[in-house]
Amino acid sequence: MRLAFYLVDEKVSASPTEVPPAGDIVLPFDNGASQPEALAVHATPFMSGERIVEALNGFDQTMGDPIISLRFDEAGTEIFARVTRENTLHRIAIAVDGRIVCAPMINEEIAGGRVQINGVFTPEQAVELAMRLSPSGLPAPVRVIESGVGPLPR
Repeated sequence: MRLAFYLVDEKVSASPTEVPPAGDIVLPFDNGASQPEALAVHATPFMSGERIVEALNGFDQTMGDPIISLRFDEAGTEIFARVTRENTLHRIAIAVDGRIVCAPMINEEIAGGRVQINGVFTPEQAVELAMRLSPSGLPAPVRVIESGVGPLPR
């Protein structure tokens, strides 16, 4: 599973009939009809999911809405601070395997290495998204060590 962070190109239509300009690509949404079908983003992600140390779901303390909280490693903290400082009031697309799972607005510079994503999530969607964004939630190879049939040990 490949996780990437892109800057959204708000000036470009994400119409399937239009070809995006050089340097942009169009990525589809992965979360249903509540979002547009796709967004145009800069072709090169500014950061990968390798920089996420922790992803948790929770609830906003003020409004009680479901949220996703991310924490980045040191390099990710620096990258995210620079990108959010330079792109306030623009959107970031967070994509898994080339499909956008959310595209939040940057309200201000995020310098502490912790990000809170407020979206239109149900509690179940927040749990699923946090698992997908979490380093431990990404698929890992499984190897069967032993198998058998019989009663469980007591």
